[in-house]
Amino acid sequence: MGMNNGYTRNPFVRKQSLAQSTHKPYMEGHHIIHFAVRQSFNHSLDVYANLICLCPICHRKIHLGLKEERKDMLKEIYEQREERFEKSGLALTENEFVELG
Repeated sequence: MGMNNGYTRNPFVRKQSLAQSTHKPYMEGHHIIHFAVRQSFNHSLDVYANLICLCPICHRKIHLGLKEERKDMLKEIYEQREERFEKSGLALTENEFVELG
């Protein structure tokens, strides 16, 4: 096992996906709070706190998965990001956050 340098493993990175052209691992960026609701916020949604890297499978799941699976993912993301959201002016309750997803 290698050192993790103090980083917490993202639970939504299930396995590495490899790019066909390079055969190297890749991730997909996802705006956690969708830009479609940006008018509801006084602060930009294009901030670090609102971005997460997901494996391609989890990225599709968060967009297209079963409602309960998406809800579970969003609750876990909220637990990890609540403080970052508040510091970025994106304060929400867990229920508000899950409803936006």
